Amino acid sequence: MARSGRWVAFVGWLVAVLVCVAPAQAKLSSSDWKKAKKSFERAVASGDSAAMVEAVHRIAADESKRAVDLLVQIGEKLEDIDVFNAVRDALGSMRDPAVVDYMLKQLERKSRPKDWTLRAVLIESLVKQPGEKVTEAIAGRLDDKVPYVISAAAKALGKRRDPKAVPALIDALARLEKNKDVTWIDVKQALTDITGEDFVDAAAWRDYWKAVGATFDPNKDRGDKENASTVVREDEAAQFFDEKIIAKRIMFVIDVSGSMEAEDPPIDGEGGGKRIERVKQELAKAVRGLKGDVQFNIIAFSHVIKTWKPIRRGAPLHRATPANKAAALKWIQNLKADGATHTDDALKRAFDVLEVNTIVLLSDGAPARINQQQTGVDPIDPQEILKKVRAMNRLRNAKIYTFCFKVFEGNPQFEPLLKFMDDLAKQNGGKMTLIR
Repeated sequence: MARSGRWVAFVGWLVAVLVCVAPAQAKLSSSDWKKAKKSFERAVASGDSAAMVEAVHRIAADESKRAVDLLVQIGEKLEDIDVFNAVRDALGSMRDPAVVDYMLKQLERKSRPKDWTLRAVLIESLVKQPGEKVTEAIAGRLDDKVPYVISAAAKALGKRRDPKAVPALIDALARLEKNKDVTWIDVKQALTDITGEDFVDAAAWRDYWKAVGATFDPNKDRGDKENASTVVREDEAAQFFDEKIIAKRIMFVIDVSGSMEAEDPPIDGEGGGKRIERVKQELAKAVRGLKGDVQFNIIAFSHVIKTWKPIRRGAPLHRATPANKAAALKWIQNLKADGATHTDDALKRAFDVLEVNTIVLLSDGAPARINQQQTGVDPIDPQEILKKVRAMNRLRNAKIYTFCFKVFEGNPQFEPLLKFMDDLAKQNGGKMTLIR
């Protein structure tokens, strides 16, 4: 695992936490607890993901409040999907009633917006915990002030398939209907996950649940629908090419590498033309169509990352005002195609903006990086990018929509790219669209 300034900062944070975690009723002796913490500290210092996972299991064996506190903080801070999954599973497998009650109380008490990552880790970890109290605690976060927590709670309730969560989900859907965003999609999907049904709005869901809720048995009465429909009015969705995207906080991530200079033939009389010009035209159309309540930014990437508005970690998105849209259109018009395809850097930059909950990625080339000798490009393993994105997205549940050119379909040369783009979308709640 490569080191970075953020990684070094995490090691420093970890040392402080390992010293400060308070003792509590626990299964491990003082000596064994110290050894477990030390093993994790060594694993982090070495960047050894497998060793960190093993150390997480040793810490979890304590099954105590102090273990919960430490594991939750690791899940919040450490950007490693294997370690996060180990933390989630370890917390989820704890069955000591006092420890489970402690997690539920933390989920309820830690309600400040700045503690949202703690709540998200706990929600993810409680999915497989049995009990009505757990369902109630997770449902209690459907009115959270942070949309990411609402999405996490909705997804968790959908996985639990506990009918007792349905009234709270319907209430959440009603609150979100005036400003449809990805959280609205997640709540709607949770209702479908539990019931196997799909209704257009909260009012229809209330009528349905009033009729069946008292006797509903998910093992007998569940319908056969798996995916909730997201049909909305024209003014409730952004549009890129022919795809409607329900989102209020969007990052467009556009490939402007050298291959975008290529010109494609029409397919069945549709599309075709120089890729870079087509994309500029469609991106401009998408920006013009953004409603005033949408916030956005644009990344154009090759081996160099360019942004319409500067991006810093924690920087905001920008509202789609007439002035901002005019400035973005001028910037889009000046885009040129040149260089390699640093898809990994572009996605990382997109996730640097905490407000982003929807990423629209268009690319025509397999991820590749200019080599150190500056003599050519080396391919980037798509699996590594997928893994990094899952880590960056582990608590945010941002949706990623990907776009490729249909002319690639059936061409063995482009199969790896299409698979990567399809996997990236599916693993992050979106879909891939092939452009004619």
